[in-house]
Amino acid sequence: SDLYLPAIPAGTGKSASLAAFAAALMDNPAYANTGMLITVNRIAEARDMAEALSSHRDKLCIYTSDAEANALGSHADAKAAQVCISTQAALKLTLKALSGAPFDAAPKFHYRGARRAAICWDESFAFNRPVTLDADTVSVLAAAIRRQSPAAASALKRWASGLDDTGSSICAVPDFGELGVDFYMLEEEVADRDELRAQAKALGVMSGHQAFAVMGAFGAPTLITHYPEIPPSLMPVIVTDASARVNKSYEQMAQKVPVVWLKEAHKTYRNMAIRIVPTAASRSVYRDQRSFRGRELID
Repeated sequence: SDLYLPAIPAGTGKSASLAAFAAALMDNPAYANTGMLITVNRIAEARDMAEALSSHRDKLCIYTSDAEANALGSHADAKAAQVCISTQAALKLTLKALSGAPFDAAPKFHYRGARRAAICWDESFAFNRPVTLDADTVSVLAAAIRRQSPAAASALKRWASGLDDTGSSICAVPDFGELGVDFYMLEEEVADRDELRAQAKALGVMSGHQAFAVMGAFGAPTLITHYPEIPPSLMPVIVTDASARVNKSYEQMAQKVPVVWLKEAHKTYRNMAIRIVPTAASRSVYRDQRSFRGRELID
């Protein structure tokens, strides 16, 4: 399963396109059994999407922590709502409760008893969180690993020492699990030392995979990768992220899941007069009720 990425610039209609697609899906009787999930970053964005689809309220369910926003959909339970709009935080909480089970095992987001066919992630995509492994520190784990597997401990020491000559590049990490290391047991054994426990977890994430090697403080070799907070079972998914072209995490993500770049949309300001505004000019600023920043923006 793939991640489909239209890296469309801000203001070219990403959210509007998702709303139009959702409306067309709900209008077509041939796709009455096809469910769609739209995840957004903020409650205000969930409200905007729901209002854009207000004419289809009878087929909507909204999952956020805000009761007023949730009331914009007729269904309190998504199982009978063809389109479910959820904040990314609400989805993450559900997935966390699954304790590693695939997305298919999340009945809260099912439609008519089955996984939704269309998964769309609007705005920034929080698929991964960074994991950092320090080569100097991780080698300290060799003593604890040796009690599980002498071969793994020796391999760790050889591999960690060799990272000094790696430079900035993609680096292969040995599969210590295959060598007999139980990473859950390893974390428990060093639980009284937070730094070592974090390194044990990072080593477990990277074991048998690839990571980006960079030089850290004082030239210490450091490995960086990304841990999937959202399981690969969520795929296929369409992500509309305007920052994708400059967000290097997508390059790292492509090491774990196929990333398909969709056709670009071009944006030009040639027919507009440009004025520099000495203040933040986002939607959140305009709607901020706790300050006068919206009024300043209008002025």
